[in-house]
Amino acid sequence: MAISSLPDQKFTDVNEAFLTKIGYAKDEVIGKTSHDLHLFMNESEQKNVSEELKNRGNIHDIPLQIKTKTGAIIEGLFSGEIIENQGKSYFLTVMIDQTESKHAQEEMEKMNEELRSVNKLMVDREMKMVELKKELEKCRGTASVSTIG
Repeated sequence: MAISSLPDQKFTDVNEAFLTKIGYAKDEVIGKTSHDLHLFMNESEQKNVSEELKNRGNIHDIPLQIKTKTGAIIEGLFSGEIIENQGKSYFLTVMIDQTESKHAQEEMEKMNEELRSVNKLMVDREMKMVELKKELEKCRGTASVSTIG
């Protein structure tokens, strides 16, 4: 969870889960923007989501990639809303890390594609075997006719 002030979008508070996930210490984050920390892989996408949050007042389940301090990429699913406190506006955002499930999904899709390829090869092989069997039967039939005559 992260709270950012509006309109400057500087982090004013973050929880321990946020810090653990991105690999920064709290004092490295507070007072900085996500742009300062180069958190988002696609800055323009993040700006669009920010604008949507400003215009609608909330966002739900928006996929965005973020980069940790070490450079690792996290597949995040973001939700957030604008909150008011003591006459000031803030973004309250939360992220669900979907990196492992996304990688598992990609691996499953790759395996399914491999299975489709193997299945196609097997079907093609089976069709060739059927054709070969027909040809063999024709040859046997021809051989039987020529030996009789």
